[in-house]
Amino acid sequence: MCVHEHCIDRLIEQTKNDQLDETISLESLITSFNYFIQLYNVHLKNEPLFNCNIKLMDFTRTILSAVDALSVDSMALMILTGKDVDCLLKIAKTAASNVSGPLSMGSMDEVGSLLLLKSSNSSDSNEGLIILLNELVHFATTVRVIIRRIKRRIPNKPIGQQPLSFNQDVAQKLDTVIQLFDSIVGTMYTTTRLAGQLTVRQVEDSSNLEPNVVFTQCLTEACKEYLTSIDLRTSSTSRPSVISPEILVRTNLSQIARIISQIAIAMENGEYDFDGTKQPLPQEPVVARAIAYKRAQTELEGCRAKLESRGEELRELQKALKARADELSEMSVRVSLAEKKLETAGKSNEEKISRLEQRLEQSEAQQKRNEKEYEQTLDALQADIESLEQEKADLKEKLKTLSKKALFEGIIKSPLLPSK
Repeated sequence: MCVHEHCIDRLIEQTKNDQLDETISLESLITSFNYFIQLYNVHLKNEPLFNCNIKLMDFTRTILSAVDALSVDSMALMILTGKDVDCLLKIAKTAASNVSGPLSMGSMDEVGSLLLLKSSNSSDSNEGLIILLNELVHFATTVRVIIRRIKRRIPNKPIGQQPLSFNQDVAQKLDTVIQLFDSIVGTMYTTTRLAGQLTVRQVEDSSNLEPNVVFTQCLTEACKEYLTSIDLRTSSTSRPSVISPEILVRTNLSQIARIISQIAIAMENGEYDFDGTKQPLPQEPVVARAIAYKRAQTELEGCRAKLESRGEELRELQKALKARADELSEMSVRVSLAEKKLETAGKSNEEKISRLEQRLEQSEAQQKRNEKEYEQTLDALQADIESLEQEKADLKEKLKTLSKKALFEGIIKSPLLPSK
């Protein structure tokens, strides 16, 4: 937005310093104008209407500027085509005298007819352009007079008292008129600009600029740029026909005349006077900004309190985290000591296991030796037992033999004893 503001400020400075001439390009101004229109349509078009006085006052200022632009462009085209501008001045004077009476005395159609100049349609391009310029001057003069009447009827009172009151439909009609005027003014401005360029070429070629050239080359191109959105259809067929540029311009003028007639008659009849209905006053932007700032400060204080509480919680969590970290470090030391003890115990257990394994091996070897000795001893004892049993048997045999011998000897010797 700053770029568009700088563009407008630069044009204002050039106007103040009397440096604004035909060499200054208005493309940047048109771009800024379209940007602000788009901004309004997106953000402000559906906003409620708080002050009808300001709305209607802005409307009258805009329309007066538009009709001035139409008059200037019409006279410029008359001069560029080499025609006399006195006829335009006479038409303007006649139009101003025709709307001298009160508008409320006639019907809306009669008021609308005052805005439009009745003329016969001509197929000649030369006459068509001149007739169109006459109609534009007549229309601009009549609208200027009617808009000034409307402006004089706007009460000059403080904003808070709401001197006028109309609904959103009327406001929409005002916006429609401004849009239609924008199309007409843009068309005539572009036509004048293109005609000026053609005039420079004609001067170089030492020839005059004919109205039919302006009509066919300049006005037609301008209508293609600004007035192609109008959908006009013929009465006989449903297909759109090729519309002549002056028909497009007159169609817009008739729509503007109809709406302005309604507004002018309504103003004279007092239909827009304040009906006593109190509407909420619009809040000043500074006050709204102050309230928003206070609300933001309150929210900021709440956020600051929440932030402080969160900071306290964070510090407590940091302390708890530090305590847990100390416990974790202590536990890690204990774990390392336990691992060292476990490692030492493992080494000692391994030594004990190795010693026990050695003792087990020695015991197994000793047991094997003892078993072998036992077996040898057992074998020796068994052999001794067997030898002893054999000796026992032998002794028993000897004993038997000896006992028999002794018995025999006793028997033998016993009878011999009494004989002595």
